[in-house]
Amino acid sequence: MTANSETTDVEADQGLSVQSSPVAGEVLGALPPSQREAVLTMAASMYLHSGPLPDPETLAAYDAIHPGATRELLNGARDNRRHRHEMERRIAFTARLSLVLTFFLMLAALGAATWLGANGAPWLAALFGVAGIGGVVATMIRGGGNWTGNTK
Repeated sequence: MTANSETTDVEADQGLSVQSSPVAGEVLGALPPSQREAVLTMAASMYLHSGPLPDPETLAAYDAIHPGATRELLNGARDNRRHRHEMERRIAFTARLSLVLTFFLMLAALGAATWLGANGAPWLAALFGVAGIGGVVATMIRGGGNWTGNTK
């Protein structure tokens, strides 16, 4: 019996399979049968899933343990998505509202500065003018508001 045929026998006996490659056959063939079985079992039991929800097999297993669990998980994911979208809409609205209010506040400060300058209060007019423009410029230099809550 060659190493490859021994591997095939172990695979057939245990209901296990491994993709055939020359390196895998050599490595598995060099192992004693008990270790070969353990390696094949470990290789067969490795599993990786990535995503917001479990895969269908896992969902079915959850439903077998707790009937209705799949429906609860799907409803929770849907509710979470709706909440996240609503929060993103609110953040976008807040950012737009902030820009509009800042613009009108700047116009009011510049209007007050113009009125004060025309009515004989140049120092106060300069103060309002600098405050009206300076606040906007400082915000632009600083990088604007942090509307998302991220601190990075």
